[in-house]
Amino acid sequence: MSSIALVLLSNTQTLYSGLDAQLTGTLLATILLMQLFGPLATQTAIKGFGEAQGAEPIPLLADSEAVK
Repeated sequence: MSSIALVLLSNTQTLYSGLDAQLTGTLLATILLMQLFGPLATQTAIKGFGEAQGAEPIPLLADSEAVK
């Protein structure tokens, strides 16, 4: 999603060359914050509502052969 936002920002800058540089910086910072805190907020919400269950990891083929 961030790549789409960056392309849209680039296209907007091209179309409106008078776009303030401070606005561009603010939009880039917003995209960065969304990419950093979005997954953490999603994980916290999923665990908080009890949607995540503790599942056992699937053993890899190489690990199962080593155990035998």
